[in-house]
Amino acid sequence: MFKFDFGVDDEEDGQVTVQNSVVSDEAHTGESSTSGARYRAIEMDELIEKLPPMISFSEMDLPFETSECKLYRRDLYDARFQVIDELASDDEEDLPIAPVEQEVKDTATYVNADTDLIPGTYEGGLKTWEGGMDLVEVLEDQHRRMPEGIGSWARGKRILEVGCGTGLPCIYLLHRLLQLENPSDDVITEIHLQDYNISVLQLVTLPNLILATIPGSSLASLENNNLELTEEIVQGFKDRLRAANIKLSFSYGDWSGFAQTLAGSETGAGYDLLLTAETIYRLESVPSLIQVLKRAPKAEDQKSRDQASSADVASALDSLTLQKPWKAEDVVILVAAKILYFGVGGGMQDFVRSVERHGGTAEVVKTWSSGVGRQAVRIHWE
Repeated sequence: MFKFDFGVDDEEDGQVTVQNSVVSDEAHTGESSTSGARYRAIEMDELIEKLPPMISFSEMDLPFETSECKLYRRDLYDARFQVIDELASDDEEDLPIAPVEQEVKDTATYVNADTDLIPGTYEGGLKTWEGGMDLVEVLEDQHRRMPEGIGSWARGKRILEVGCGTGLPCIYLLHRLLQLENPSDDVITEIHLQDYNISVLQLVTLPNLILATIPGSSLASLENNNLELTEEIVQGFKDRLRAANIKLSFSYGDWSGFAQTLAGSETGAGYDLLLTAETIYRLESVPSLIQVLKRAPKAEDQKSRDQASSADVASALDSLTLQKPWKAEDVVILVAAKILYFGVGGGMQDFVRSVERHGGTAEVVKTWSSGVGRQAVRIHWE
């Protein structure tokens, strides 16, 4: 069993375990001969139906000083209790279950296992990883450089988080969007969250998004940090999204199936901002991830590509080049990860080489040297 440090959950000691079992190449990549069928979109209402009556939550420690941005997440232990409770209920009823429900039922095989990652089965989405918080820090850096803030920049755009897990970057962006006045036009902002496991979307992603729409003062007043997910709370969540013209989209499954779904457009799937964190720790899965990152963004015009190319040279002379605020028309692809994942084989250097082999370039946006070294890079495609 491999062990390496890259978790930041309060409940855990930060040590992550990876199941060291003999698995096939298909399991390692999360792919199979029918991988296209392994990916599917799911409606938000389907996820809402699986919400528990109550969730326990905690405020997150942010890596920057601010009084206007408080983010909350569902407690990991609370999600685990929900799985145990639902499993017990299913056993008592002894009813046949549909394939999607079977996948959720199978969550019990890893949610209490002595491991954080089971290649090809569970990709660690229930926990909060450092890379997700690193992306939040990069987004906050941009927010402070933009005259009207990152919420204004993100409004009307299509945003995709690949391998979202707890969804920290999108939670942050949703929070910033909801700080703006409601739009007077009908332009939609879409936030699409994708994870390998549907259970992750149900147990942590959606609850965290709900928490992001509730004022921090209201959450702070709740006894024992417990939020009842009443019909009023859920309807209020929907109403806030509707008033802000925000559409939340969800999907789950392996990246090869996702890439096939995205392949229909010659000009890209139209996403303006792509985010992914801690998703490159296995070399076997990187090619599928790169296909998603190539096919999902909207096509950059030649001027943007020329600017990106010149930034490579300028960054060697001026480290502040990449810290300039994004332009409204920019297509931004951000990847945050460890420089090296000890014992697993992946890391930022190998990922960047793979990006370059596929015709892209990677610019270092930010580096963290404390603990295990980490980086956030911005990808450009030719």
